[in-house]
Amino acid sequence: MATKISSIQLDAKKSVFSYKLNQPSSSQQVNWYINDVLTSEESSFNHEFTAAGEFTIMARMYNEKSVLVNTLFHNEMITLEPLLFMPNTFTPQSSSGYNDVFDIDTEKSENILWYEIFIFNVEGTLVFKSDDDLKSWNGLDVNQNLAPEGAYIYVVKNKSESGKILF
Repeated sequence: MATKISSIQLDAKKSVFSYKLNQPSSSQQVNWYINDVLTSEESSFNHEFTAAGEFTIMARMYNEKSVLVNTLFHNEMITLEPLLFMPNTFTPQSSSGYNDVFDIDTEKSENILWYEIFIFNVEGTLVFKSDDDLKSWNGLDVNQNLAPEGAYIYVVKNKSESGKILF
């Protein structure tokens, strides 16, 4: 009879885990639950977590007469790493209407609760700062002058869904 749930992380970036019993029995029916929601009726299963937090994995084992014979629990703490999608160029004040602002693409980014962006020129002078995802850098400096064409350095401070503050 199984005495333990085995957990293997298959993909760290996507938080995909594989679960199985340490001593499975071919005559047993196994129902797997994640936080009390039936997830699988297979002898083992894979699951991708899409949110951070603590999850309880429960395996309920039944004999051939469908009588519950054992219940096992396993806790899993999931932390999802943030993924920021940033452009590598932009063309402010262009007439094309394309790539006119420099910003974090929040639709393509993942696991970000909030962020703050700082943009500096190569001399280290702050030219733009924002903690509003609706406010993008349009190429104007803090004095509302068009910044010259060239290289700029950006720093992003963000908080992931797991609560980590990252730079």
